[in-house]
Amino acid sequence: MTKTKRFTAALLCLFFCSGVLAGCYDNREIEDLAYVIAIGIDEAEGNSFDLTFQTAVPQAITGGGGEGTDITSYRTDNFLSGLKKAGQYLSRTINLSHTKIIVVSEAIAQKGITAFVNGLQQGLQIRQDINVIVAAQGAKKYLESIQPKLSSNPSRYYELLFKSYESDFLVPQAQLEDYLYRAKNQGAQPLAIYTTVDKNIVETKKPEGRGDEGKKEEGAEKKSGGGSGKEGGGQEQQRMSLDGLAVFKFDKMVGRLNAREASVFALMTGKNNINFDIVDPLDSRFKVLSILKKEKTSSTNITFKDGKPLINIDLIMDINVQSVQSDYDYDEPGNADVLNRAYKELLEKEVRNLLQKVTYQFKSDIFGYGELAKRNFVTIDKWEETRWPDVFPEARYNLKLSTEVIRHGQ
Repeated sequence: MTKTKRFTAALLCLFFCSGVLAGCYDNREIEDLAYVIAIGIDEAEGNSFDLTFQTAVPQAITGGGGEGTDITSYRTDNFLSGLKKAGQYLSRTINLSHTKIIVVSEAIAQKGITAFVNGLQQGLQIRQDINVIVAAQGAKKYLESIQPKLSSNPSRYYELLFKSYESDFLVPQAQLEDYLYRAKNQGAQPLAIYTTVDKNIVETKKPEGRGDEGKKEEGAEKKSGGGSGKEGGGQEQQRMSLDGLAVFKFDKMVGRLNAREASVFALMTGKNNINFDIVDPLDSRFKVLSILKKEKTSSTNITFKDGKPLINIDLIMDINVQSVQSDYDYDEPGNADVLNRAYKELLEKEVRNLLQKVTYQFKSDIFGYGELAKRNFVTIDKWEETRWPDVFPEARYNLKLSTEVIRHGQ
């Protein structure tokens, strides 16, 4: 081969490789994709269910006007069929890589949601750190009630929403990855975030004009931008907010913790600082708000006596006072001692009540004590023979709780 031919062949090979390695042969424009931000699952007749997608509208997010999201529901008997309907209706390829939440109605949760979640995962690019939510009034109603006020980016709105609850009761155990692990595991039981109507929030929907909403496929219901009111103006809307945790035993919901109980749970099991208020022990007209943190020296160990678990819990809490409504100075040593005793008595009471409720009423080990109990067994077979979900409701507790008010300048 002559030098000229070798040069020509090398040049052609270079052009060919550069075209392939550029990676643009299968690219897709943003306008070709429908980015699903939230997925809702509600009961329907027979073996069907209503699948709701809250989809981001790119033009609205980037300042092109219009609503930030589009909410559409489809009646189907499986996820793949529902995704296909959604793609046909929206004339876009459904993309789940930016999905932030999966919302299921309480009725669905009580019957079991693992089959739904498994179907959602098959062959789909869905993140494992998305939050699982149980909606008391239904998944679609919850999604319609979400109306971002200070952000046109719905994905960013959900991120900020959950971040704002980290200091109250939000726990990582309510994310999809943890939920799936716990639903199939003996040592810990699943949790989800619980949401219901917040009667403390009252808004009035402004009148809005609606034009032609375009084509509407049979079996699909559409609503843009959220809101549960009817067309027209002056109607009060019901807003929903996060209000505790849903408790599961395997994949079925068996009860719920209110916001206060969920805060105690987060304090016992999590690593975040938790906001916790108390009636002012020196002036009952007011409250004291503090940030509580569990010390790393806190510990839990489990032994067995006559085949029944004995769970020893040693909790050490730091109390950092943030806000005092009364005129009392809790940096003063005597007052700090009074506040410390009040917090200790309240926390002991609420921790014991939570342990009683979860263990003897719900019979569900959401604390994950079974993961610690495994250490008492030499082999997996011996551990499985104990049937932890069955013996956990027979557990007895030894609780030791210590508190210390951190005084400013101490």
